[in-house]
Amino acid sequence: MSVYKRGDVWVADFYLGGRTGRRVRRAAPSKELAEAMERDSKVREFRGELDAQEMPDVTLSAFIETYKELYSPTKTESTRQRDTYTIGHVQPFFKDPVLRHVTKEKIEKYMSMRLKLCRSLPSTVNWTCSRVCLHVLSSGGTLGSTRHGG
Repeated sequence: MSVYKRGDVWVADFYLGGRTGRRVRRAAPSKELAEAMERDSKVREFRGELDAQEMPDVTLSAFIETYKELYSPTKTESTRQRDTYTIGHVQPFFKDPVLRHVTKEKIEKYMSMRLKLCRSLPSTVNWTCSRVCLHVLSSGGTLGSTRHGG
């Protein structure tokens, strides 16, 4: 349980779905209320009562389109080309699932496939997964980031 004070506001900072789940930050006027908000969210997660607003049904293709609209204009041409290349590997493997249904095991299988079949460097696979996972988490998906050494 992580509750801290930032200025005049208390912040509850925690993960739904464990450490590799979705990070949640909620502000409250008092420490007790911030702690209660965190407990309530974790209890509702345990009971399976999280509503659609907290766990949206975002598909991979919808996420990719939103990602391109939001981030591509600020990137250089070479970075946009790299993103297109990366998405070209990620999308055929995962197809078009609802992101919150993608499991850590599925990500591990993707990483293993890229390392073995495509002979990608571990740093490339880690970069791909960290970029995809980072943006998916911020969009409401629950992909956990994992790393392979090499």
